[in-house]
Amino acid sequence: MKIVEIEPFDYGGRLKKTATHVGVQIISDNLIDGLVTLVTVFSKSSNKETEEETSEILENFNETLSGKEYTTLDTVNGIDINEEIVKAIIKKIGFQKKR
Repeated sequence: MKIVEIEPFDYGGRLKKTATHVGVQIISDNLIDGLVTLVTVFSKSSNKETEEETSEILENFNETLSGKEYTTLDTVNGIDINEEIVKAIIKKIGFQKKR
């Protein structure tokens, strides 16, 4: 699973939590025109006194890339295909990768 930090996001208001990270794992890829991923949205926090880090899973769901979303992934400019998939999934679900 590739985990990336995102800009803090009030996750739809329904969870009353702030999402800070997204994990993306490919479940199935037909190598032609589509793939299915497992997306895990979670919140990470650190205790400054103990330097202990904790994570809380906010939600798991499947997300797909198909058709043009899949066939236009940049695989020829030296970009890691996994990074490209994560970038596309994060954009599709409306999050923004932290810079």
